[in-house]
Order: sequence, then structure tokens, then C-alpha cells
Amino acid sequence: MKTTRLTSAILLAAAAILPSCDSDQDVHDPVVYNIVELTERDASGTTFHYYPAPGNTPTVLRAATRSATETNPGECLFLGYSENATDKASAETPITVRSVARILNTEARLATPDEIAGWDAEPINLLALWRAGEKIILRCLMTADDTPRHFGLLIDSSTLGEPVPTAYIYHRREDPRPNYSSQYYTAFSLAPLLHPADPSAETAPAADPRAAYTALRVRVANSANPALDEITIPL
Repeated sequence: MKTTRLTSAILLAAAAILPSCDSDQDVHDPVVYNIVELTERDASGTTFHYYPAPGNTPTVLRAATRSATETNPGECLFLGYSENATDKASAETPITVRSVARILNTEARLATPDEIAGWDAEPINLLALWRAGEKIILRCLMTADDTPRHFGLLIDSSTLGEPVPTAYIYHRREDPRPNYSSQYYTAFSLAPLLHPADPSAETAPAADPRAAYTALRVRVANSANPALDEITIPL
């Protein structure tokens, strides 16, 4: 199992909620906070996609500045922004970026049942799980640790012939000693499932997996609510 080094998901958000001020009065500008995908960065600005539920059609956000310069196009981030006045007919929503925080971006991985064994060794405190385009976004609390841990979204390869494959949130530390909890956001790309290198009948129920799969069943060892250990996310 691949090890992953995690850092706190919200590094800059706390600063973003502080009010700005001028010489006359305090001004509390309303700020929107969302997980968004960076889609383009050019000389004239930056474009983001925000996927409201059910996660199919993005809202296009456009900042007139080069923002999130440490994030690569295609990756997700935690963005604080204010919406500027715009023509309702416009396909883009102009925004002003107020804060940027990097999150963990990684791919889901196909795994055999043997590789998935032990997936529930260390539960997580599940706060939210949803789909944004072709990514699964996870918000959770996990025990803080400065050493690498085993963490990922593993898709059971034995279920790829089903319209609803099963995936597991795998989390295990080598030394599960107690510590305080930290909040993490993770964006799992579903490219290995939706765009397989070999979309054959042996690995998917049809030549185009995007048309064949109706949903993804995600299992999670959920310390916040042990009864909520399975979530089906429509694709």
C-alpha cells in the first residue's frame, strides 16, 4: 500500500474570515468557501470549476488575476472568494479570490480484495463525502501524525463488472498512537475507473465505463457514525 503524507487541509481559511477595514469603518465582505477545481491559468487570469450537487455541471468562476500558482490545472483546492457583479447571461461568474488553501489531490486506485484487506484498521471521522465532476471529495477528521500513513480510495477490481462498483476508504497508521484530530480535505480522481487504460469486457461492463457505471458504492469505517458505513454516489 502506498504511503501518503498528509497536511492540514485548511491552511489559509482562518485568515480569510477576518474582516477587512478601511479608514472610516469596518467592512465585512461576504466570502464564499468551496472546494473547486483549477481548470486554467493564463496571462489574463484564472478559471475554476465549482460543482454544486449533484456534481454534474460546473459553475465557471473567473478571477482576473493569476491565482493558486502552486496548484496545477486539474487539481482541486479550498477557495475563498467573493462574487462580482455580472451579466446574468454570462457563462462565467467573475470573482475576486480572497484565500487559497491546498488540499490533497490523488487518484483512486484499482485493488484486489487481498490488497483491500485491513481497510478499516483505523476509522476516520467522516464529515462529508460528495462527487465533483470526475472526483470524489472527502472531508474528514483524522488523528494527526507527522509520519506517513496508508490512506487512499481503493476500488475493488472484482466489482468492475457491476453497474455499481465498490470502493473503500483505506486508512492505517503504522503506529496508531492517540493524538489530537486534524481536518483534511482530499480530492480522489476517478480516472482509473472512468478512463481505464484497457476498457475491455474483463475490466468494465461496457466499452465506455462512463455509460456503464450508474454509481459508486463507497465503504468507510466511520467513527462519527458507525452505522453510516456505506454511501452510494451516483455517477
